Amino acid sequence: MISQKLDTGIKRLDDILYGGFPLRSNVMIYGPPFIGKEWLIVRFLARGLELGEPAVVVLTNEGADEFRETLSTAIREPNVDLEALEDKGLIKYVDAYTRIVGDQSTLPGVYYVESFSNMAEVLRLVDSAIREASVFKKPIRFGFISVSTLVVNISPQAAFRLAYMIAGRVKRSMATGLYALDSGMHSESEVSTFLHLMDGIIEFKEEFEPSHKTFLRILGLGQVKSRNWIEYVFDGSDFRITGSIAMGRIF
Repeated sequence: MISQKLDTGIKRLDDILYGGFPLRSNVMIYGPPFIGKEWLIVRFLARGLELGEPAVVVLTNEGADEFRETLSTAIREPNVDLEALEDKGLIKYVDAYTRIVGDQSTLPGVYYVESFSNMAEVLRLVDSAIREASVFKKPIRFGFISVSTLVVNISPQAAFRLAYMIAGRVKRSMATGLYALDSGMHSESEVSTFLHLMDGIIEFKEEFEPSHKTFLRILGLGQVKSRNWIEYVFDGSDFRITGSIAMGRIF
């Protein structure tokens, strides 16, 4: 029987979420750049690959060649080889970066988006990737890194329509989707519009006084152990929640 939760690959976060993200949910990963929110998505995908679960990722900030190096470092199981998983078709990349910046290099198994102006083509490639991942008959882990870059390249309205259709595909498939959105780049109404597509949000923030600290909180996603701001540490390759869990809350 398939579990109704997909673990994140970060044990303390799984504890807070009572096992992980709900199957067939869409989750916004929202906050400033460079504090670990994208890495959370990468680790979520890597954890699925460790379990033999397929992954589909849409890339707008970097090409598949760069991203696969990051994904490889996020795989913690020593007997799991990314190249072997790619050969099996377990990971599908929808690369909306490489062609758009004028690079014509090609990797096998990568779906290349030629232009953001053709939303139907982007959706077709995402559909194809999800359909091919579905043959494994296991939960699909979907990542979108990042929606903010999509908004920069097309209008917010067009980006919302595309995200709406993709989120619907995830819901109808045996998939769970995580979508990165950068704070400080969008109006309050734009963020609110994208939130309407989601089942929950993990929000990140940082404080600089009296010392630099980073925090996250979880809203939506059903029952969780705490919805307060929780301190964590990200060092570029590892993500650790530093609070302690006591009496159903995190301090």
